[in-house]
Amino acid sequence: MSNGENTDQKRLDSTTRLALYEWAAVPSFAGGTMTPESSLSREVDSLKATVKELSEEVSEIRDVISKAPVRVRFVNIKDVPVPEAKDMVQDYYKDHDIAYPSDIADALSIPLKTTVMALEELKKEGKIKVQGDEQS
Repeated sequence: MSNGENTDQKRLDSTTRLALYEWAAVPSFAGGTMTPESSLSREVDSLKATVKELSEEVSEIRDVISKAPVRVRFVNIKDVPVPEAKDMVQDYYKDHDIAYPSDIADALSIPLKTTVMALEELKKEGKIKVQGDEQS
């Protein structure tokens, strides 16, 4: 055995002794010795219990949501530039005489800020009228 191999063997022996020491230092319970398998089994059982609890909580949340007076829905918001939003808003007004900016943003699935900017530009261009702006 060369000197390099001898050094590697000493490192391996010292690592093995450390691992054995750490394993031997695992506490005993119920009169027996805890093995890595029993420790893993307990961890799996704990995780199963946690998953069961979370599943029950999700079921409860779904139940509450289904009974809520307001329906929850998710909307995929499109990030569109203001010029494109202006065209979309004008198309929206073809079918709607009056609408709040939030209703338009919701119907078109575009950000409210973009909708408001599009409405302001359309108002400046005289393409839409904003209710309440008429002065007597």
